[in-house]
Amino acid sequence: METMNGIRLTLSSIGTSITQLHKFGELVQLLNDAQLD
Repeated sequence: METMNGIRLTLSSIGTSITQLHKFGELVQLLNDAQLD
């Protein structure tokens, strides 16, 4: 039972990290586009 909770917590934290990385990537892309102009 505790193992399932641990796995669930790990997966949710990984999901959060991926979301943050994706947002950071979009921000970098916006900055790159701004510098090209």
